[in-house]
Amino acid sequence: MSIIRNLIFTFFVGVFCTANVYAQDFSNKGKEFWVVFPPHQPSGTTSLADLSLYISSDKNTSGHIVINGDSIRFVITAFTPQEFILPRNTTYVSGAESATDDVASIKKIVLNKGIKVIVTEGKPGVVVYAHMYASARSAASIILPVSVLEKKYQVISYTQSAQPVSGAEVNEFRRSQFSVVAVEDNTVIRIQLRKSGQISGSPYDVELPKAGTIYSFQDPIDLTGTSIESVSIDGSVCKKIAVFSGSSSLSIGNNGSVDPLYQQSYPTNSWGLNYFITPYRGKNKFNIRVLAKEDGTVINVNGQAVSINANEFKEYSYTNQAAFAINSNKPVAVAQYSLTQSADIGVGDPDMVILNPVEQNINDVTVFLTPKFDISDQNINVVIKDDGISTFKINGQKPTSTFVKIPNTNYSYLQEKFTALNGYLSIRLTSDSGFNAFCYGFGNVESYSYSAGTNVKDLFQKLLITNKFTSVDANAVTCKGTPFIASITLPYKPNVLKWKIPSYAQVDDLSPKAIDSSIVSGKKIYTYKLNTELIYQTAGTYSIEVIVNNPLGDGCSGEQEISFDLEVIEPPKAINKIISSNCIADSVNFIDASIVNANDKKITNYKWDIGDNIFKDFASNFKFKYDTAGKYNVRYFLITEIGCISDTIATTIQLDEVPTVKFDFSSITCQNKEILFTDASTVKGSTIIDKWVWNFGDSSAIDTLLTNAVVKHSYVDAKKYTVKLSTITKNGCLNTLEKEITSHPNPVIGFIMPEICLEDSFAQFIDTTKIANNTKGFKYKWNFGDFTNTLFPNTDTIANPKHRFLKPGEYDVSLEVKSIDGCISADTSVFTVNGSVPRSTFLVQNDTALCSNKEVVIVNNSEADIGTVGRLIIYWDYDRDQSDTTVDENPSKGKSYQHNYTKYSFPNKTNFKIKLVAYTGSNCLDDTVQSISIVPPPINVTTVLTKNYVCKLDTLQFNTDITGGLPPFNHLWSVDKTSAANFSDNILNGLSPDNINISLKLVDPKKCEYLYNNIQNLNVRDIPIAILKAKDTVICNGDPITLLGAGGSTYTWLLNEVTKYPTNTIDTFSTAQYGNYALVVNDGFCNSVKSNTIFIKELNIPIYTLQYNPYSCIQGNLVINTNAKDQKNVYLNWDFGDGKTFNQAQPVSHSYDKIGTYQIKLSVKNDYCPKYEYQLNGDSVKVVAPLPPSKFTLFVLADQDTVLSPKKIDSGYIQYKWAPSFNLSNPLIPNPLFRANRSIEYVLNRVDPVSGCFINDIYYIDVSTAIVVTIPKAFTPNRDNLNDVLKIEYGAGLKTFNFLRIFNRFGKIVFQTNRVTDSWDGRFNGLDQEMDAYTYLIDYVTYKDEHITKTGSFILLR
Repeated sequence: MSIIRNLIFTFFVGVFCTANVYAQDFSNKGKEFWVVFPPHQPSGTTSLADLSLYISSDKNTSGHIVINGDSIRFVITAFTPQEFILPRNTTYVSGAESATDDVASIKKIVLNKGIKVIVTEGKPGVVVYAHMYASARSAASIILPVSVLEKKYQVISYTQSAQPVSGAEVNEFRRSQFSVVAVEDNTVIRIQLRKSGQISGSPYDVELPKAGTIYSFQDPIDLTGTSIESVSIDGSVCKKIAVFSGSSSLSIGNNGSVDPLYQQSYPTNSWGLNYFITPYRGKNKFNIRVLAKEDGTVINVNGQAVSINANEFKEYSYTNQAAFAINSNKPVAVAQYSLTQSADIGVGDPDMVILNPVEQNINDVTVFLTPKFDISDQNINVVIKDDGISTFKINGQKPTSTFVKIPNTNYSYLQEKFTALNGYLSIRLTSDSGFNAFCYGFGNVESYSYSAGTNVKDLFQKLLITNKFTSVDANAVTCKGTPFIASITLPYKPNVLKWKIPSYAQVDDLSPKAIDSSIVSGKKIYTYKLNTELIYQTAGTYSIEVIVNNPLGDGCSGEQEISFDLEVIEPPKAINKIISSNCIADSVNFIDASIVNANDKKITNYKWDIGDNIFKDFASNFKFKYDTAGKYNVRYFLITEIGCISDTIATTIQLDEVPTVKFDFSSITCQNKEILFTDASTVKGSTIIDKWVWNFGDSSAIDTLLTNAVVKHSYVDAKKYTVKLSTITKNGCLNTLEKEITSHPNPVIGFIMPEICLEDSFAQFIDTTKIANNTKGFKYKWNFGDFTNTLFPNTDTIANPKHRFLKPGEYDVSLEVKSIDGCISADTSVFTVNGSVPRSTFLVQNDTALCSNKEVVIVNNSEADIGTVGRLIIYWDYDRDQSDTTVDENPSKGKSYQHNYTKYSFPNKTNFKIKLVAYTGSNCLDDTVQSISIVPPPINVTTVLTKNYVCKLDTLQFNTDITGGLPPFNHLWSVDKTSAANFSDNILNGLSPDNINISLKLVDPKKCEYLYNNIQNLNVRDIPIAILKAKDTVICNGDPITLLGAGGSTYTWLLNEVTKYPTNTIDTFSTAQYGNYALVVNDGFCNSVKSNTIFIKELNIPIYTLQYNPYSCIQGNLVINTNAKDQKNVYLNWDFGDGKTFNQAQPVSHSYDKIGTYQIKLSVKNDYCPKYEYQLNGDSVKVVAPLPPSKFTLFVLADQDTVLSPKKIDSGYIQYKWAPSFNLSNPLIPNPLFRANRSIEYVLNRVDPVSGCFINDIYYIDVSTAIVVTIPKAFTPNRDNLNDVLKIEYGAGLKTFNFLRIFNRFGKIVFQTNRVTDSWDGRFNGLDQEMDAYTYLIDYVTYKDEHITKTGSFILLR
């Protein structure tokens, strides 16, 4: 059976500052923990707190939580925390179980409730936090592993609220308290109480017999300063203990709301000298206490010095106080307190956090924040050195808040706020520098705060690990494969040291000599070395025990065991990165690229052999220049601060001579023409050039060659380029030469050819050649393609030559142009010499529907007998205006020409003549003429409307009045703002309020279109909004309700989509009918849409009755007769008078747990009709307890009819039933007749029909044929009501009893009787008879008429 509810989550925010041991080396990580669930005063009567444990690790691990022998296994995935909610009934230590300073209870202990967390053997350690939470109650603590626990502690609590207030459980009061948990069997603790800072009584010892035994102590007075230590009473070793201190609940600052205090105490030998106090975010106030370990402690708090002695404390209260420092000459503990909610601003109740000294800082921790129970404000305070701020990160990012300087120190602090309302946050804090942090959260009348994680170093007893490379004191950590020496520090000189080291034989040092001494916190500390070199080849944790004979004893035996966990980690992995050009002329860059894992220690030495077979110390990154080309073997390894050495890695580098790069290219470099590139590079010595890499400076791919062959390349664009040649040696030494090259532009050939016919005298060619750089000095070569013409030259070299062609036809005319930079371009065009006879003709498109507002389009179809038509002239109104022309110097057959006729009039001028003249040369032409007619347009167009507006979501009919044109017309309406309105045919639809312009397109039967933009302007009016409200939406038992309307001047009421009343001006409506109501209003222009629908319900609530028996038996079933029925929106609540309720109508019955008089009430409430809410008060019911059952033995004779009569008769119990029913005449009567020949046991069930109580008496019917009459062997007449008289024991077979006589040892009769029921009280003549043996004589007759005389003896004892 599982004893723990286990919740697994991936993202969890607690404010459970769980120490994430990723890269952490602080000692709240461990493998065994002990926790206590101390008393707390609940809020109210039902809000009992739960205790959760949060377990996490940086590695996969497993273990068990053990409670009184029951355990549950946990399996932790690295960085995936788990929450375990502990069973309250087996872990909670109540106030009733706690000791007080009353003599009778001062040594009271609690067994089997210690909570143990144990990691599986060989598995990595975990971190543990505890959180106690309930409504208006919250407190939490870091949990320390057994490995850092010690023997001496002091209690830290606070001034306890004066008045005790009962909680949900017996004896749960407001108390100052502490708890001690034994971690080993047979532990003895010694306690010196202090109350309000003063010694109270003498020290006293308490024995804790088993591990997990708890000593819980409570007192109404502040217990701060109480000392607790483990002692030895028989010369044995003092045992470690875990101590928790705080309060079950208290208020701080005033007598307002309360919260518990719960913190695990730190051993006094881990206290420090330096602390920082930082205020709570969002608060104005806080208090602190400083507690001294030794006499003569001088503390300096915010610049003010004061002296206190051991176990004394100094308290300070602050308002609007900035952060400050505390320091002392001797170790102290410091606690910080938040105040009761009503005593400060914001939310939150009292809480306490025991702060960690600066000496016990950390540099990597993961904290978890959670909103349990009702925490709304989560925060973390961090204190760090100023030079560590730059490396401080939250989840890998810089914090959002700003660090604040702590005056007069080189430290600053941060207050970072987080939000975790419904989920969990995992917050990791990291820095290269050590920091201190604590988490806290505030909610409505509840709060918590506790340390984010800490070192708990014993400042006096430490295990030191050194080797020849160690640069720092390594506290119990070394590397796999690294030889080391172990030392221990002690605050005294031991007589004997015994080293018990895994995998090594025990080493006994019978006369240890200190190798060093120092002063730590005012105490002299001695160092002792184990003169044996150790080494481990497997990473892991090894437990080293040192048995020390302490001559001081310190309240314990001289021999003490000190345990240390030695962590053997993997050595660092060396990785280097060597950056080299492989050229002898350049320096080589040596870079350490080792991956430093979270658990690695700081690297202190970087050992490099750069090729001379000598390891030297260099920086992690450095440069070195070699003198000679060649091959060099480089080696590298690392050393950490604790002397761990990495493996050595080897790398080879090759340095070559630097090549001399040379190359040439072609003298003429023209755009898009191949250019030849020739390499002429050289290199010294034996170095070989292995690659030639050409980069031509354009977007082309880099060309890498394995030879120095000639390379060809051309450039697309005419501009300057930088050409690079890189030569690379066989080992990668690279040298590059750059040269600039210009790609010159090519001439862009162009020339104009004339349009001629055979009768023209010559053809004039015009050069239009251009060049991008605008240079002059072109050279020309013309070829006219007229190879058979012997009368005129076929070529020419001028820019604009003339040539006489003798035959019509096509000729290939070519031109070659050479620029001043030598770049040549050429082009050839076909030149036509046309014939002498052209033919003019054209086509008028759509000639039967030439719209007045569209261009007239004609298509040229003119041709030449030989060649082409080279020129057109079009006269659009040849009869009236010959200046209205179009001239085309480059016509073609099928080419279209457009013309707009604007000089028409209807009906007089709608006909026009078009003339087209076609030319094949200057002297060769032809013409043709066609007539056209223009379609007349409408003359006057107006709109016809019924109103000058349209309503949103309404329509408006559009009509027109048109004169002129060619009817009938098709109407196409459009709106400039389609979001405001649109058309469906001639119907305008209003969409949204706006001013709109409406345009019209008319289309006549000839498909001519006429557009009238903005022919009409009007408003789209907004419609009113019908608002329907109801003061009430439920008709209660037929009471009418009133509906309210608004938004218009007239109102139409609808019920279930049907008009209930016609339109009127009344804005209210009264109804007693249920259904869906809606409203339509009008504002004088437009109707609204239907309003929102309101559903009017009806709810009828009857008056119920109840009846029941006025008596009931405790734990019986009292039946309540009622006509109550479950009904929607009606809520029934039965109150049975004993704190229990029931919220359904039927069936109703109830069982009472306690006797008393109760009144049953039925509360009838509903969602809508408070007028009809009521409460039925029933008659009183008296609950009585059944009488206790009895057990009797009846002796009867076998096979004889015997009346069984009840030995006990009680008033009211009048119904009887014997079970089983066999061997009885009637099992339902009180006196049945019994007859049997064997013994049997009956249950007599007696029932009180009024209350329902019943009793089950047990009757054992002893059936026997034996006649038993005897006297007991002894009796003790000492008047303690136990065996005080001597009685005759007899069976059912006795018929007549004659006498009993008792004789002393002198034969004298000291007692006699003839009644079998009489007994002797050990007296004779009123005097007690002495303790002795006595003789008796009995005489009787059996039911078989046998006369019996029997004698025997017995002993009277006193």
